[in-house]
Amino acid sequence: RCAFCADSLVNKRRWVSISNKQFIEDLNLLKKECNIDSTTVIDSNFFVDMKRIRGLAELLVSENLGISFGGLNGRASQLKKIETSEWKHFAKAGFKELFVGVESALQEQLNFIKKDTKITDVLELADNLKGVDISLTFSLIMGLPRPSDKKIDISRELDRELESALLLTKTIFKANSGATAWFFLYSPYPGTPLFEISVKNGFKKPGSLEEWAEMDLGNINISWISKKFAGKISFFTEFIFYYMMNERLSNF
Repeated sequence: RCAFCADSLVNKRRWVSISNKQFIEDLNLLKKECNIDSTTVIDSNFFVDMKRIRGLAELLVSENLGISFGGLNGRASQLKKIETSEWKHFAKAGFKELFVGVESALQEQLNFIKKDTKITDVLELADNLKGVDISLTFSLIMGLPRPSDKKIDISRELDRELESALLLTKTIFKANSGATAWFFLYSPYPGTPLFEISVKNGFKKPGSLEEWAEMDLGNINISWISKKFAGKISFFTEFIFYYMMNERLSNF
């Protein structure tokens, strides 16, 4: 029910999975025809059914396909409950990268966007992944709107947001040396609660499909996000974190 996310609008809160048997059959076909050794899983609810995941891991271990899986998406509040021993078993099954949307390093912002999670959740997850051959990639959204009925110094708020994000990132890196971070600028999605708040805060809705097409995570025309602040976010994501990630991949 995250106030910024459009998934519930697009998917109508429905999720349908293929069977584990079909999953394995598809992998065997790709292995045979294309000789793949890795794949990215695009599924925001990959870990929603832990019984299914545990069964899938057992099949992957027994099949021993030699395929690695990246982009495995889940919520920190759920994933932190998985013990280190089970993560090691998942690693044997080929799970190589988790992707977790932390969204904000400020608890009041997490509460405001109804993330239903705590900042400490991702720290617990990072700690549980120590000594496990699974990398943790996490993302934070910078420039989230504030309540429209509060008068604040948005420039100071954004600086505080960035400082908190960097502190959290540093803490996670210390807990898990294999972690990777991504910072994104907030993008207002129509139909979401934060979209209307953004409009009240000064966001000008695009008036045509062409204007919508000009918006992406690196090109957001939002009144409270200055070009200077956007440049800082771009610097960390496209240079600092990107360099760190490439360094780890080169030693993989």
